[in-house]
Amino acid sequence: MKPIIKPSVMARFGIEYHNWSEYGHLTISFSVVNAANGYDTPNFDLYSFDRAKSLVGIDDLKISSQLSAQDIIEKGMVDSHYGYQLALSMKDPLLDCKLDDAIKAGKRIQKRVQALSENEGYPRNYADYLRYVFRAMNVKYITHESYSSQHFDSRWKGYKMADIDTIIERCTQELIDTLRWNVSSESCSDKAA
Repeated sequence: MKPIIKPSVMARFGIEYHNWSEYGHLTISFSVVNAANGYDTPNFDLYSFDRAKSLVGIDDLKISSQLSAQDIIEKGMVDSHYGYQLALSMKDPLLDCKLDDAIKAGKRIQKRVQALSENEGYPRNYADYLRYVFRAMNVKYITHESYSSQHFDSRWKGYKMADIDTIIERCTQELIDTLRWNVSSESCSDKAA
């Protein structure tokens, strides 16, 4: 991966789940990084007040999808995700300029995604939607932030847009393992073929 040496958008894939729910969620949060080499912890742009206008509000946005074991059995690993849309990620948003910046950034990105949909066709699945959003946001760095022992050592590994399907499959498998869903790998691969 080509090193990042100027402030850029990083997309961070991860999973969320609740013990009281039968559903899992694949989430993508966004951060601005000053530098990243694809192997070490990136240098995050936490307190920059002179951030480029196109990067303001980005780190308060997220995308989350929902899925269940039944969805995976019926549709496969990548096509089983639904209910996804760009949203605000702040747990307790303050009614100040930070919220306004996030809303402006979200609206700007939504317009770009809409234009891509009109020009190139409506996204067929979660992976296609993410490709549109990442292009609209000019995402330069993609990671899978897994805390599972299987993937933890490579959590800052840099991925490319072409790897989105693979990351979705990894996150979905992580949900299957974590939530102990009774989903065989054969049923998942049959649907993907």
